[in-house]
Amino acid sequence: MIHAGIGAALFAFLLWSLPGAIGMYALSLGVQKMPDRLPPIVYALLSGMNASTVGIIALAAVQLAEKAIQDRVTRILVIFGACAGICYNALWYFPVLILVGGLVTVFWDVWLHQKIGKLRAGYAAKRKRSKNEVGDAEETTATQMVPPAEQLQGRRPDAVKRKAHAGSSTGQNMPVEEDVGPSRSEERRSSDSPAEPTPVRMHNISIKIGVSLIVGFLLSFAIVMVVRGTVDMRGLAFDLFANMYLAGTIIFGGGPVVIPLLRTYVVDPGWVSPRDFLLGLAIIQAFPGPNFNFSVYLGALTLASTSVPTVFGALLAFVAIFAPGLILAVGVQSIWQAIRTKAWVLSLLRGINATAVGLVFTAVYRLWEIGYLTPESSNGKSLAGEPWWVVVAAVTYAETAWFGVPPAFAILFGAVLGLGWFGAWFLSLCLSDARDPAMSPTQPSASPRHETSQDGGDMERQVSHGDGFKHAGLPEVRKRMPYIFPAIAIGIFLGSADQTLVVSTYGTIGTELHALSSTSWVATSYFLTLSAFQPLYGKLSDIFGRKQCLLFAYLVFGLGSTLCGFARTMGELIAARAFAGIGGGGMAVCVSVLLSDIVGLRDRGTWQGYVNIIYAAGASAGAPLGGLLADSIGWRFAFMAQGPLCLLAFVVVALVLDLPTEDHSHWKEKLLKIDFLGAGILIVAVTGLLVGLDRGSNGEWDSRITIAGLCTTPLFVVFVLVEKYVAKNPFAPGRIILNRSLLACFLCNFFSFAGWLAALYYIPLYWQVVYDYSAARAGLLLVPAIFCGVGGSLIGGVYMKRTGKYYWITVVAYTELTIGLALILLFAGAIAKSVLVMVLAMCLTALGNGLGVTTTLIGLIANAPHADQAVATACSYLFRSLGSVFGISVCATAFNQTLRSSLQVALDGDEDAAEMAERVRAGLSYLRGLEPHLQDVVRECYGQAARAAFGVGLGLVVWSAVFAWFIREKRLGG
Repeated sequence: MIHAGIGAALFAFLLWSLPGAIGMYALSLGVQKMPDRLPPIVYALLSGMNASTVGIIALAAVQLAEKAIQDRVTRILVIFGACAGICYNALWYFPVLILVGGLVTVFWDVWLHQKIGKLRAGYAAKRKRSKNEVGDAEETTATQMVPPAEQLQGRRPDAVKRKAHAGSSTGQNMPVEEDVGPSRSEERRSSDSPAEPTPVRMHNISIKIGVSLIVGFLLSFAIVMVVRGTVDMRGLAFDLFANMYLAGTIIFGGGPVVIPLLRTYVVDPGWVSPRDFLLGLAIIQAFPGPNFNFSVYLGALTLASTSVPTVFGALLAFVAIFAPGLILAVGVQSIWQAIRTKAWVLSLLRGINATAVGLVFTAVYRLWEIGYLTPESSNGKSLAGEPWWVVVAAVTYAETAWFGVPPAFAILFGAVLGLGWFGAWFLSLCLSDARDPAMSPTQPSASPRHETSQDGGDMERQVSHGDGFKHAGLPEVRKRMPYIFPAIAIGIFLGSADQTLVVSTYGTIGTELHALSSTSWVATSYFLTLSAFQPLYGKLSDIFGRKQCLLFAYLVFGLGSTLCGFARTMGELIAARAFAGIGGGGMAVCVSVLLSDIVGLRDRGTWQGYVNIIYAAGASAGAPLGGLLADSIGWRFAFMAQGPLCLLAFVVVALVLDLPTEDHSHWKEKLLKIDFLGAGILIVAVTGLLVGLDRGSNGEWDSRITIAGLCTTPLFVVFVLVEKYVAKNPFAPGRIILNRSLLACFLCNFFSFAGWLAALYYIPLYWQVVYDYSAARAGLLLVPAIFCGVGGSLIGGVYMKRTGKYYWITVVAYTELTIGLALILLFAGAIAKSVLVMVLAMCLTALGNGLGVTTTLIGLIANAPHADQAVATACSYLFRSLGSVFGISVCATAFNQTLRSSLQVALDGDEDAAEMAERVRAGLSYLRGLEPHLQDVVRECYGQAARAAFGVGLGLVVWSAVFAWFIREKRLGG
């Protein structure tokens, strides 16, 4: 505001506060849909976040106290504010305490300090006379140590000095005293020497306008408070505005002070439940922007029970709590130059600040007393009731104070510790339930194939027979979904985070390992094994059981990700990624098959939307987190951190999920049912195709390895024939693959993932090279598209739930996907360059892909008999993975081929053109070391290569729009 004016100041304020405010409003919409009783794992997570919040606020209180304590008076006021705030809590109490603190320092500096100084001087003189150590002359000197009242009032009370007074002729020094203000010698020097000129600041707000703003604010505050206290027939919206206006007026000392105050303002009147208040409080600590954004969340929940739109409550609370500070900041800034030299003003502010810091300690205590949440006590109870939360708070304080961990990461770590506590609690509960099975919340049920309905009928008639679209699910198992869903969702989160994490970091990985041209294998090796094993998981889950396959997937994925972090060469990294893909294939398939078993088909789309929310949370966290880690501590930690999380998921699934399999035969008999021949042929065919395309794109089309790899493509036909005529237990039966409606869904998935994921893979690299963006920034630009993908999935689920239809929305979805990818190609330099349009086009593309993924999944389930749904679902994931592998590989071929040829043409005049081209393709660090004109040439070549990849991707997704017309629609039953 001082340098650029009030307009720029307001713009900076909105830029700082609006993202977090929008996020808190979105959170309020989700909280309104929550059931009254949440799963215990949610309460454990929130308790961990609350405990870590206590540690963060305690550290903030200590740091603020170190700055506020300037002398003994301010030290006393800090203690006074903390003790007084703990002992009593009321609407009028905090402002009175703060005002009393300011008046105390004014009283001390202006009058009391002088009187005490005179008394001390007189007492010292009396002692000297009684001991006959000094004469009358020295007594007079001692009296002169007390400055006159005029001099005391003129000095700055906020300057604290320690003066050493010279002693007698023995050369010893008297004890050091703490004093306020400059010494007399300093005052003489300042009076003798001319004052230094103070730089003049240009103010955009005149004193007249500033005073008018302050007076207007005081009048508005008085009117609001009078109406609040005298008028009985007030609306809820006015009470909300008045409370937030009061909170924004009297809060000093930072956002933590708002916590106990707002609880009094919204929870005590019954506007917001204690559980919802604590849930929002835990989330706001990890949100960007000020803590005052908490008011947006509370305002929306306050008006949720009325006919007034909740967005009005959010906006009302936002304006009310921020308006006092903004008005006073503008008004006081205009008159600050005139009042800043007044001693009493500085004394007043010093006392107010010290007392407000004491209230921050009060906030620590208040949150401590309500931070522990359980299903039985959602109102909150003391964190001291469970020693683990004390440990979480202490760990958060230590890691933030001593190791510089950012508060947001410290709070997320607190949430992880809360999940760890839940695992330990649940283990102890299961051990106790072993002695008393009737108390177990996860008591083992009968096999899904032998579940009985509430009316005594055999559930097998509903589950194993009839068409898929009549499947009603397993109601008894569905009752335990609050316990089951958080456990199985962990794998979805990890798998999605891993994919976007690689997208945003592979440029850094290739540069460090000196193999940038081979980095596509970091993704393709993962999708290769994922493609080969995903269809196997469908069959294996029928043979060994859903739970056992999911646990195996977690174990392999966690171990493979850890090995990725220790890779020393690109070959080792590719091998570790391939190993991790074996587990990654099971995490998605097993969850999808489980949901198809448990819930009815008409609700299946809605549950798929929930899964996609988890997927988006992981994907949105993976892209920026991967870029941040790559730019800071290194990309290896992004992989190694997944190992402990997989271990946590393994433990939770082992404890919570209990779905026995129907097949109780010996393990050797089960192994004989696996289609190893079909899986082996598929792996060889896919591997050969990928190797051939990769070697050819690097200029070796005539090599034996390239030719041999491409010659394996007929094995895809052999694979289909083996599955149809040879395999006794095929994992991709011909009756499923060659079914017209199912094949249309499969091909839509194949071509959409081929084009979309390939584009998603090369867009960050395009931004990093052409626009010189960091990995973190490129990753952040992917987040809007990921959320749009989730929105598309939710829209599809809600649409199918209400209409029972999926055909036309599928056609629209893949048309959107095609249009979006075309726009990406056009504005990546084909007709113009625009990052904004590319981001918007990615959002459109992701929206279409999210719609299509959900609707085609429901389409194939509706058209497949229930006995084949596990295998059909696994085949769907097979075609998605094959499409991903094929798309990335083909686009990588187009990218590398175009980049190599364009670099050779552009650098033809250079003596070392061939070597320079190879080094540019090996890593981005070499590009940044080139001369500016060469950098421009290389960046343009990278742009041409990226457009070639986008063009190939567009050609692939067009086919998904074509095959969407061949899907057959069956009305979804209830």
